[in-house]
Parts: sequence; C-alpha cells; structure tokens
Amino acid sequence: MRVIKKQTLSYEPFHKSLPYLTKENDGGLRDYDYHGGEYFSEARNSTSKLQQALDFERTIASLKSPDLIVHQFEMLLKRMIRYKEINFFIQKDKSIIPYLKQVSDRTKLFIDRTFSVESLNKIFSACVPKLMNDSFINNIDESKSFYFILPVLEDNNDRKLCTILMPSNKNLDDQDEVDVIRLCLQISLSKIEFLSKQEELNKSLNEMQTYQTKLANDYKLSAIGELTSGIVEEILSPLQVILSTTEFIRNENALSDVDALDTINNQVKKVETAINNLVKFAGNNNSKFKVQPCGINELLREFYTVVSSSLKNDNYECILDLEEELPPVLSQPNAIHQLFTNIFTLLRKDKSQGGGIFIQTRFKEEKIIVRALTTDYIEELNSENAKTDQDVGLKIINNIMTMHEGKLFVDSNKAKGTMIILTFPIRRRIGR
Repeated sequence: MRVIKKQTLSYEPFHKSLPYLTKENDGGLRDYDYHGGEYFSEARNSTSKLQQALDFERTIASLKSPDLIVHQFEMLLKRMIRYKEINFFIQKDKSIIPYLKQVSDRTKLFIDRTFSVESLNKIFSACVPKLMNDSFINNIDESKSFYFILPVLEDNNDRKLCTILMPSNKNLDDQDEVDVIRLCLQISLSKIEFLSKQEELNKSLNEMQTYQTKLANDYKLSAIGELTSGIVEEILSPLQVILSTTEFIRNENALSDVDALDTINNQVKKVETAINNLVKFAGNNNSKFKVQPCGINELLREFYTVVSSSLKNDNYECILDLEEELPPVLSQPNAIHQLFTNIFTLLRKDKSQGGGIFIQTRFKEEKIIVRALTTDYIEELNSENAKTDQDVGLKIINNIMTMHEGKLFVDSNKAKGTMIILTFPIRRRIGR
C-alpha cells in the first residue's frame, strides 16, 4: 500500500512557539499558524531588542573610561536615529547640572527653562521618555528641532537625565528603537557608576596603605623615642659627673689648665642644652590636647633648635625672619609642631643636593602669615600637581589649618623654587 501525502506542514521551534501558545482568537481558540506570523514576529522583535542590548553591553564591558562609554552610546544612536547632539545631566538638590561632558549653551538654556516652567520631578516620577518641541527656547511655533528627554532613576536614588536634540520627531516612530535606546542608556550609566565607585575604592585603598605605612613609621619612631628617653638619662648622669670633676680639679689644683677646663665645661653644657631641648620637645608631643594661646615664633625657634643639626648634616642653610611681638593663636603646641615637621619634610624631599630654607612670620590684617621658602624645585608641590588628598604630608597640614580655620597655599616652579604659605586668623568663630 502506498500513502500519498499532499499536505506538508512546517513547525516553529518550541521556544519560538511559546508566545503563540498564550494567545487566543476572538472565538477563544488558538489560531494555529505553522509558518509563523504576527505572533512569531513579535517574539523575534523582542529577541532582537534583547540581542542589541547584549551586544552593546559586551562592547563596553572592557572599557575603563566614561568618555569611551559615552562615545559607544553615541555610535549606537547614530545607527538608529538622526540627532544633532546628546547631553547628560544629574540632579543635585534642587538644580540640574551637566554630567560626563560639556553641555552646549542651547541645551543648558533649555534645561534651565524647563526646570523652572515644568518641574522635572514629574518626569522622574513617571520615569517615561518625553518629546519636547525646541520652540520652547526659540519662541517659534513651527520649530524643526525636538528634545527627546530620557529620565533615569538609579538604585542609589541618583536622578540622571539624557537629552537628545533631533531635527525631527519622526525619528522615534519605532517604539522598539526607543526601548533599545533606554536599555542601552541604563547599561551605560550603570557601567559609568561602577567605574566611579571602583575609582573611589582604589583611591581609598591607596590612602589606607599610605596611612598604614605612616603608622608603621610612627611606631618605629615611638620605639626610638622610648629608647632615647632611657639613653638621655644615661647621658645626663655622666655629664654631671664630668662637670663636678672639672670643678673639683679647678678648686683643688691651682696649677691645672684653666682654659682646658673651661672648654670641657662649655662642650658639656652644649650637650646638656641639646638634650634638654629634645626632652622639652618630646614632652610637648606627649601632652594631652588642650587648646591654649601659642606663640608661633617661640614654637618655631624650639623646633629649629631640635632640627638644626639635621639640617646642617643634609647641607641645608636655614634662615629665620620672625616678626617680633606676634599675637598668640589659639592652638596646641603639638599641632604646631606637626605643622612644622611636615613642612620641613616636604621642603627636604631631595636631601642629596642640599639647599636653602627661609622661614618668615608676619602679622597683617588680623592674620598671622607663615611663609616657608626653599631653593629646591619640588614637582609634587607644583600648583598643577599639588593635591591635598594625595600627599599625606599636605593632607595633614591642610587638616590642621582647617582646624585653625586657616588657609594653606603651596606652589613650586624651577625659576623661583618652592613656597608654602600658612595663614592663621586671629579672630575665630565661637564654638570652634
């Protein structure tokens, strides 16, 4: 027996037939269309939109710059619609400010006027794209330009806005293209936000490592300080014995060499003075924090006495030009010592060459001004490179000056050397 089949049917794959199986015709029965049709076409369109978004996400996955991500988004738009310019904004408090790139005056004026006439809160609340005629700016009834506004409300409640200036509103007849643009915009902004958070995290990690290194050095210095305090007592005792012995020899032996004995006494007193200054400096650093009137000149002279031998060993000449009778500032000796310590550390970045350091204090317009100058050029302190959030020493100085409601200025160039200026206000706010 032979079977002759005159009817042939082709079937869609199961995953493509799922949208079709959920649809019914007017009679309540499923309308079978084995060759595909509008239902399968709808599924294909959804798949196509998803595929475009996935392709775009793969394209920007390896990018590390927000500018490159914005460029890829602009390239995507060029393949889909005609537009004149694209801009991004972010809402801060009650204002809309440019985000990611420079904004043209035309678009900025449009946003400012839109925000004042029609509140953008409604746009963010609805979170639906909106098309607006450019006649809002030009006051022309038949404007040929349109702004397509895409609001984006992120998980962290940041409100961002994308504006696309287009020559015609016919570019947005295809709702599928609008959905793809919105999806790719969300992907782009999420990627940029991720890069921003990653940069902040790396910055925090670098800062933490810097402070950990400084803390380790402080522990070492603390251990050296404890060791030094014991050595100081061991040194002072023999010095007293030497002084007593020289006085005994002077009184008991009339034929002794008086000049030699005087030389011994003078040298012993120099050692004793240096040790007393060191003990006094350490005592100030170990004191509890207590705000009190502090004389900048007196603390500077004390600090210079301690570091003068170190400056000479590094072949640095230091000159002090201190204005007499400066009024005191409300501070704490330890804070002022920290300022001078970090300033001298910055000014002696390159100890191998030596140089000159000039310290000046002046009182002018109810402010005490401390200028620290050096002949060395320090690239890190150039006004274009100096950032108080990168260099630990600068950050410490800036924090202490902020505590005093003062100001810090740093600059360095090859022709004039390096300059650090501290400004202490005499009058401060009550409660600070």
